[in-house]
Amino acid sequence: MPMKVPKKMKRYCKHCKKQTEHTLAVVHKGKRSSLMAGQRRRDRVKVGHGDGGHYSKKPIKNWARNAKVTPCKDANLECNVCKKKSIVKGGYKAKTFEITK
Repeated sequence: MPMKVPKKMKRYCKHCKKQTEHTLAVVHKGKRSSLMAGQRRRDRVKVGHGDGGHYSKKPIKNWARNAKVTPCKDANLECNVCKKKSIVKGGYKAKTFEITK
């Protein structure tokens, strides 16, 4: 059963300092940038001779870890008065997420 959240809801706006109507929108991942620190680090490891420790690590299937099955949907709330956006802390954790009217 999907988690249903209304598109418009009354929330406290920290900019207006009062309860106003907010519009909910799900945040999607953007395109990966080649200028981000992690990508630059990866590029630096890949250049030159040797494997940069790639083959000295154990394969991923041998890692001891517990994968989280349920994805966490990040959401933005936009105030209909001042048009400022605020993020929903922690987002919504549900297998299927649905925004209703």
